[in-house]
Parts: sequence; C-alpha cells; structure tokens
Amino acid sequence: MTAEEVKLEDAQVETLVELKKESEVSAWNAQNEHHKIFKPYFEKREEKLKGVPQFWPVVFRNHSFLSVASAAPGDADALKSLENVKVERNEKDSREFDIVFTFGENDFFDNKTFTKSYKVVGGGEGAPSADDIINFDPERDLTTNKCEINWKSEDKNLSKKHPRTLNVEDVDPDAAGDPGSFFNFIAEEKDALEVGSIIADEVYPGAIDIFMGLEEGIMEDSDDEEDNDEDPSAEIDLEAPEAKKQRKN
Repeated sequence: MTAEEVKLEDAQVETLVELKKESEVSAWNAQNEHHKIFKPYFEKREEKLKGVPQFWPVVFRNHSFLSVASAAPGDADALKSLENVKVERNEKDSREFDIVFTFGENDFFDNKTFTKSYKVVGGGEGAPSADDIINFDPERDLTTNKCEINWKSEDKNLSKKHPRTLNVEDVDPDAAGDPGSFFNFIAEEKDALEVGSIIADEVYPGAIDIFMGLEEGIMEDSDDEEDNDEDPSAEIDLEAPEAKKQRKN
C-alpha cells in the first residue's frame, strides 16, 4: 500500500506537513551550528596550510568539477599563485557567505584578493524564518557580485581570451558550449555554473581530503593497472600531481 492509497483527514495531512516543516528547520539549525563549531578549526587550518606548497592549486586540479572549470589555457598557470581560499559564513544565516581568494605575485593580474559575496535576495539582518528556510532555492535566491580584475596586459586577459559560451540562462551539463576561463566566474555577476556553492559547501570543508586524493569527486586515473604498479617510495610532484582514483564506498 502506498501513501496515495491511504485516506487521511485534513488534520492528519496538516500534522504531516508540520512535522516535515519542523524536520527541515531543525536540519538547517543543525547545519548553521555546524558552521559555527568548525570556524575555529578552519582558522587553525588556514595557518597550518601556509607551510604546504601549492595546496590550493592541487585541490583545484584534483577536484572533478573545478579541474574542468579551470581547464582553459592559462588558468593553471594563473592559479599556481593561489595562496588561500577562505569561506566566511554569515553566523545568523549561513545561507549567505563570502569566498575570499588570495593570490601571490603572478604574470597575469595585479590583484592580491578577490571576494565573491553571496547574499539572499530580500534577506534581513536576523535569522531566517521557517518559511524562508523551507522555500530556499540557492539558484533562485542567491545573488553575487562581480570582481574587477586588473589584468597586466590584454594578452594576459584570460576572460577575454577564453569567454564563456555556455547558455547562462539554461545550463545543461550535456549541452554544447565552453565554460571558458575560471576567471569568468570571478569577473561575472551571475554564477551560472554555481561555482561558489560548490567551493563553499564541498571544496572548502573537504580541501585536505581532496588534496590527498581521498575525497569523492576527485579525478579518476584512466589506467588502473599502472596505478597498482606505483612505486610507494616515489617522490610526489606537487607541481603536476597524478589524478587519483575515486574512493569506493
């Protein structure tokens, strides 16, 4: 027997709806507290990672989505100077967040930092209501800003050399088109590919596992047999890390 076959009174339907609503609000509150609890850890991690060479460039190259989003010619060279990625959540409403990218000296642009801020459309200064939480749609309700990139020359302007050709209004993963340079995400006001949400929700908290090749969604090795014959004593090349195989659950 299915739920559709059970005849319920209006009061019983209302009870189920209220319980579902309460469950979703409780889950959101737990997630909001989760972000607060982990904040000191992420601050400590940021300091410790300063001693790990090429940490964030390797994370980008190991992650299945970011490796594609930053695959345009020149992206990898520009991202070699990426020194830090930091996600700062609104403590009253964790749906809102800033992503701060910090770069060292490079041949492409003069900027040291880029900050992409994600705000809820019509959001207030306090905590969201139950209806706000339940009806929240990141694609519809989150807005972000564009950052001005001070390119050192037109020849180094990766956004201009490799523009996005995907339909930003109706992104179909199977549609023909080119996401272009990763720096289109930095320079554009609309985050059509939801890069920001992926970085904030997935890449930032799981960065160490992604770097070490332990996280779901990392690049798979196309040659399994060669993987099995690796020399365990071989030196790891952080400049050109080998793609890791996806972990089996």
